[in-house]
Amino acid sequence: MKSKIVLPPPGVFQTADMYLRKHWKRVQHLSNEFWTRWRKEFLHALQERQKWFRPRRNFKVDDVVKDNDTPRNRWSLARVVKADEEEDGLVRKVKLAVGDRKITNQGKRTNSLRTLERPIHKLVLLVPCEQ
Repeated sequence: MKSKIVLPPPGVFQTADMYLRKHWKRVQHLSNEFWTRWRKEFLHALQERQKWFRPRRNFKVDDVVKDNDTPRNRWSLARVVKADEEEDGLVRKVKLAVGDRKITNQGKRTNSLRTLERPIHKLVLLVPCEQ
């Protein structure tokens, strides 16, 4: 026999959000909590904010990155198509190929890839290319 008492999931909730009658408001609140914690706790571990004090890996062609300027739930992955090395051998800006999620039934893209140019400080490296 199932219990008729439904407990909220564990976590810190505001009192106003705890006893909502509309399910979608609770789901939206939980989604906001997740993305806030993910951004504060995990994303900062991926993105280093040092100014060339320590040598680090340059971005290379075919690296998969995330652009830091897009709002949550709209984050799109991008692939590095060109890494511009400067005279000192460091990459400070890259060209990215960004696509949308729309595909046809045959698996083809409905729109062509967009090419963007971004400084590396606004990017987070997610998947490095194979050496």
